[in-house]
Amino acid sequence: EAQVASAQAGLSKTLIFAPFAGTISEVGVTTGETVASGKTVISMLATNAFEVEAKVPEIDVVKIKIGSKVNITLDAYGTGVIFPATVTRVNPTANIEGNVPVYKVLITFKGEDIRIKSGMTANVNIITEEIENTLNVPARFVKVIDESKGTVIVRGKDVDSVREVILGVRAEGGLMQIKSGVLEGDIL
Repeated sequence: EAQVASAQAGLSKTLIFAPFAGTISEVGVTTGETVASGKTVISMLATNAFEVEAKVPEIDVVKIKIGSKVNITLDAYGTGVIFPATVTRVNPTANIEGNVPVYKVLITFKGEDIRIKSGMTANVNIITEEIENTLNVPARFVKVIDESKGTVIVRGKDVDSVREVILGVRAEGGLMQIKSGVLEGDIL
């Protein structure tokens, strides 16, 4: 959406102001051509604020807030290179894809980085909650009863025992936070 302003009276030039800094990547009209409403006339690529559009299912979109931290990896650089970003927009309406409502989430890279190019494949990890100094166990060891309770089998010297645990958040890498019920060092 560019703002068009006529030049001083008597001149036949028109000035176009873009809402961001960028490089013109394509001009879709020629001099003297009449432009129909809705036709793309000029395409621009931002040079200082690249964005990623992610599609998030409804079950996860409720955890995402504008300003949430995001770690992005680009296939071109592998999983070891992380580009910081933030959520800048969450579309309020859903699109249905495969019978699942998904919401478009706009994510903006922080700062400028010459390694980022338009069209690169991005993988996003939206951080919805950060908790430090917690006890986490692989989720495969937990039998979930409901959102806040589960059971684990704790190995004892002579006999194994089933313990009820209070669950917290699901963490990265298939881990689950245990708020109480087992202690660090217990063998599951």
